[in-house]
Amino acid sequence: MINKAPAPALTMKLFFVSVLLASVAVVQAERVRHPPGKKGIDVARPNDHQMEETQKEGEETVGHASRRTDPLPDTASTASTPLKRSVSADAIRSGPPPIAADDEPVETAEEATVDVGLLEAAKDKDVAGTGRRLQPSCPKGFVDCRNGLAYGNVNPTKTCFQACKDGKECCAGTDACTNTTACIEKDKKKPNCVGTKACYKVGFDSTSQPNISGGSCTDDSACEGFASNGGEVGSINESCKGAYACYLLAEDGGSVGSISKSCIGIRACDFLALGGGNVTSISKSCTDGYACDFLAGIGGNVGSIEASCIDEFACVNLARDNGEVGDICNSCRDKNCCEALCEANNPSTLPPGYTACATTVPLLNFCLPASAKNVTSCTSKSTKSPKSAKVGKSMKSF
Repeated sequence: MINKAPAPALTMKLFFVSVLLASVAVVQAERVRHPPGKKGIDVARPNDHQMEETQKEGEETVGHASRRTDPLPDTASTASTPLKRSVSADAIRSGPPPIAADDEPVETAEEATVDVGLLEAAKDKDVAGTGRRLQPSCPKGFVDCRNGLAYGNVNPTKTCFQACKDGKECCAGTDACTNTTACIEKDKKKPNCVGTKACYKVGFDSTSQPNISGGSCTDDSACEGFASNGGEVGSINESCKGAYACYLLAEDGGSVGSISKSCIGIRACDFLALGGGNVTSISKSCTDGYACDFLAGIGGNVGSIEASCIDEFACVNLARDNGEVGDICNSCRDKNCCEALCEANNPSTLPPGYTACATTVPLLNFCLPASAKNVTSCTSKSTKSPKSAKVGKSMKSF
């Protein structure tokens, strides 16, 4: 008699054997596809090395005049192709690169600490809005006054008044040099910045540090606010004498070159070039009360002024409100005949033969007394001195 296994039990055994054999086959196949020891195959794109070098170059240029960001990878191709692991994460960032903590351009954020060329880094953020000084140091015999303090002293709290030997050589008067940024000549015989607020806030919040010498800025508020709030002025010599003589001159973005033996008298040059105005230079001019009051103020533009505007109100409001006038030489010497000349570029007050107000059109020997002598040029060696010219009684002598 033959024993027979039940059919269902035999069928189950055969099924389990089949599953086991199938599992072994899958494992063998996986080993063939991924042999041991060859994980992490480099499948980076050819331009990944270029991106890596670009990233290094970008890191070196950040903070300099020209900064650039790394190119972003092609998002379509990167979806299936991984980037090389050595590429910096910054190279594939989706947002903009970080700059300064206060969200300002790198150069602005670093201005206060980076020395560029001859510009010196500011030590006090209140000295100048941009953090830079136009002069690395003042001439010998001058107080390097910065925001009212004598710069470069062992005592960092020493004031400009104290550096002037307590006002004996300069900065004499209440608040005479408070918040002042200027190179002030020390001179017992001809002291500068003398009077209440005589040089108060000169160069304040500006890149300008004008040289003041020859007994300039003498009287109350003579140079108060001079070249402040973004204004610029070069050197001042034997000038700005009288109450408010140069009050707010070139304030609020104005610009004036050198001033020599000029702006003498009450409010002689107050508000001159204020509000973005420009005057190339002033020499032996504006020598009476209000003579050049508001000249080139509010965006006006005037060339060099020499031996001109010597009477009271002589050139008040000349080229004011975006007006334009060229060089003024030996002119506007007869009372107030140049008052409001070319104000707002109105040519109606121009002399015969002049058709328009422009910086290319100079004024030479214009508006003189009948007895005055003409000159050929104010810049040539043959120029006649105003003292030697024969002038009428209404003329002022220098």
